[in-house]
Amino acid sequence: MRSKADTTREHIIRVATDMFFKNGYENTFTKEIAAEADISEALLYKYYSSKEKLYIEVFQSVIEAHTEETENYFSPEQPLEWLYTFAKDLIQPDDNTPRVAIMFAQVMRIQAKHFVMWAIEMGEFHPILTDIFVKGQKIGQITTCDSPDRLAYVYYRFLVGLIIDDMFFPKQQPLDSIKAVSNLFSAQKCDFE
Repeated sequence: MRSKADTTREHIIRVATDMFFKNGYENTFTKEIAAEADISEALLYKYYSSKEKLYIEVFQSVIEAHTEETENYFSPEQPLEWLYTFAKDLIQPDDNTPRVAIMFAQVMRIQAKHFVMWAIEMGEFHPILTDIFVKGQKIGQITTCDSPDRLAYVYYRFLVGLIIDDMFFPKQQPLDSIKAVSNLFSAQKCDFE
């Protein structure tokens, strides 16, 4: 049997998920989440010490939900092409960008602003990227010059750099950089060994 605390926490997450997705992180306020959830703001802070912590929990719940959209998005048939598409979705989302990618970009922006390593709080996401590199290596699309785990880490750091650049220099067009870095991961001979 679920405790009242668990039920309240789940309700807050459901409400916050909808609000963060509709309004984005910056335009969603804890007072509004509490009002929509029909609880006091003090009670919300009892469960989540900050808006950032709540958002991290929301994002983790989106990933853990394993919705069909999330499963399909993170199970690409063409891993190398996905690297480009994913980075593009983070910087220039459109109407076809999956919810999880939009939320991922918001989390990265939150963490970049505070110069906190996103990977510390979002350790679950790294294996998803690693799995994509493993698949790409198995089908010969992605370089075998390094381990999938290391390649995923390098790619993640590139994404953080893109987000930071976009925050400080929003008028730049990053698509050429995204394409160039995605191409670096393509299967090729490792001359630098």
